[in-house]
Amino acid sequence: MKPSLLILLFVAVASTAHAQSRGKVPRNVRAARLFDLSELAAQREKFEVFRNGKLLGGDYYAQPDVRLARRHAEIYRRIEKATSEGRLDDAQASGFIDELMALGEKAKTARGDAASLDAEASKASAAALDELAKKAQTAASAVGGPEKLTLQLQESQWTMGELLRFGRTGAMSNSDLTGIERRLHDLAKKEDKAQQDGEIDDREREDLHEEARETWKKVADALD
Repeated sequence: MKPSLLILLFVAVASTAHAQSRGKVPRNVRAARLFDLSELAAQREKFEVFRNGKLLGGDYYAQPDVRLARRHAEIYRRIEKATSEGRLDDAQASGFIDELMALGEKAKTARGDAASLDAEASKASAAALDELAKKAQTAASAVGGPEKLTLQLQESQWTMGELLRFGRTGAMSNSDLTGIERRLHDLAKKEDKAQQDGEIDDREREDLHEEARETWKKVADALD
């Protein structure tokens, strides 16, 4: 399955004092989900700091390197968009995101305690980001896969995938991670099956939405 994953009606949390000392990333608008992130309570802020800092790159680059932070965020969103359109599959998207985060960590290490990357390291980081962007673009097929069921389901699946990455930082137990990964895999299989005949009736759509909501409850409970 090519997961969902689209940036539409949700305004990401404003940069924290920590993020302000790093490269800022543009706010993004996300689609309505099938659940409310407020249910994460205290963990919501921690998740959004993780998302802005790691997935979108704000934690890796100092303020003078904001151009690199913006490039990092742009690549992440392109991967997300290509996946939501069915032009990248789950494994491809995950691999590219892993590589993107690794490039960010490399840049952060190269900077060390300095105020910014030196000219050589900055040039190398920009080149590496550009190379990754080209790889992802090449891997993305020109023609998208089957149209997704709803934008809500797409956004819900993508967001839960982001939360699993957050969970792997120690925010979730290994058993919770395994169980949620299994549920998301099963949801993807059900979505693929529902799309096989090219027609999705209201009952199928609601069943998938309900399955996504139940999976979300597991995510929220695991982050308590």
